[in-house]
Amino acid sequence: MRSQLFTSILVFFCCKINYAAFTSRRYDGRRVSQKLLQLNDDSSSPEYLIQWRGAQSEGFSDFAGQCQFEFDCCTKSVLVDNEVFGSGLRKVVGNDKSMLAFRNALDYSNRLEKDYESWFDSAMQYVNVDFSEFNSDPSEILTKASARSASTRSLYLVCMEADTFKELADIAMEQETFEDMISGRNKDASWCVRVRRMDRAHFGKKLRNSSKLVMQATREMSDMLRKFGGKVDLNAPEQTLYIFTGIESKKKYVLTRKLSDGASSIMKSLSPKLRLCVTSTPLRPLVSFSMVNMGMLSKNFNVLDPFAGSCSTLLAAASIESSCKVVGVERSIYVDFSRVHDDFSSRGLPKLRGLIRGDSSKREIREMARNCVSNSPFDLIVCDPPYGLREKLNQERDPGPIVELLRWIKDDRNNGTPLLKVGGRIVAFCPTLESNESAIDGMPDDEQMIEAGVRMVTKMKQPMNEALSRWLIVLECIE
Repeated sequence: MRSQLFTSILVFFCCKINYAAFTSRRYDGRRVSQKLLQLNDDSSSPEYLIQWRGAQSEGFSDFAGQCQFEFDCCTKSVLVDNEVFGSGLRKVVGNDKSMLAFRNALDYSNRLEKDYESWFDSAMQYVNVDFSEFNSDPSEILTKASARSASTRSLYLVCMEADTFKELADIAMEQETFEDMISGRNKDASWCVRVRRMDRAHFGKKLRNSSKLVMQATREMSDMLRKFGGKVDLNAPEQTLYIFTGIESKKKYVLTRKLSDGASSIMKSLSPKLRLCVTSTPLRPLVSFSMVNMGMLSKNFNVLDPFAGSCSTLLAAASIESSCKVVGVERSIYVDFSRVHDDFSSRGLPKLRGLIRGDSSKREIREMARNCVSNSPFDLIVCDPPYGLREKLNQERDPGPIVELLRWIKDDRNNGTPLLKVGGRIVAFCPTLESNESAIDGMPDDEQMIEAGVRMVTKMKQPMNEALSRWLIVLECIE
């Protein structure tokens, strides 16, 4: 019975997030420099806690790898926007090595069925960074990255550990950890203290504050808390101190400061229920934001969706970075373009640079798209091409939309009008059909990618049913 319950919840959550675990060429957050891995033992290096979205369920797929990949891309994009990389941009962004080191903050060993332990253990993770060579404030960079990340629920700066609440306060006062809330820039900021128990197999959005522990904490930490200049606000504080217990640490309690939430508030405003133009199968904001972030969206990017539909991906791009220039191509006569434009204007987003009715397979349509961005190639192509019945009935004769897209890129490059800029990315869903006899794959092969001048960065698989799956793939233009 318990196994069936976990399985049911797992299936529900897989559908909820719209894509599942990494398989093949899986992004590995452990692929970091030895120097970065040693940061755990360096007290001078800041450490962070990150809670991934989806932790409110008692069971979920092993999606930590894709969360790490998206957050790492967000971090690199923020560094790009801050012009930290300079001439070394291509070298740093182009490699697949993570700039962050992740390790699990939870341990449910021997408390759950073994197959489910890793799902819970990775729902909250420590994050170590090394931005010393970039001369950047890691808290500022990660806060900005978290604010645009679809996978992130909350980001915290780890301040200290201790076995009692009083010890936490004593260490904080000795190190002047919260001096900004006493006499600095946050001296008038409202604040509150929250305590979270993470030693139970349910946590996240539904987890409630432990009133008993909060009262104990405020009492034992009163000498420090009385010095704060701002007022207590339990509903919408400007500064929140979180004390975690039950997570992996050397001491009983870990005192943190909440830096930011993820992009949940922005994503809610793009919910299909609040949209004016919605197709029959709109992308959920969680997915469209993740796709755009995986495309390394940065300032002034040219973004194209050649299968735009109701422009879910372009709405996400414009919401994350208002300076980007977005262009959509949609062949269906049933998509109301006036409502698409209203979806942008009603949210105060910049106008689309172009919304073209036509078939992206036609060169003149792609030339129209390029003309919308001053006849320049695109930095990012992001799309969820139509699939379903066609893949079941016509897969043998039709190579699939992604293979077609690569052919367009090859043809346009050979014609001297490249559709994708070198270093640019393609982030797209690619449907595949499997049968008992064989696997009919719409995934581009190595030869097709070489001809198009792209390489595979990573791919993630989401089973749709027994016969149909789709992959979220990330490609990079290398020539």
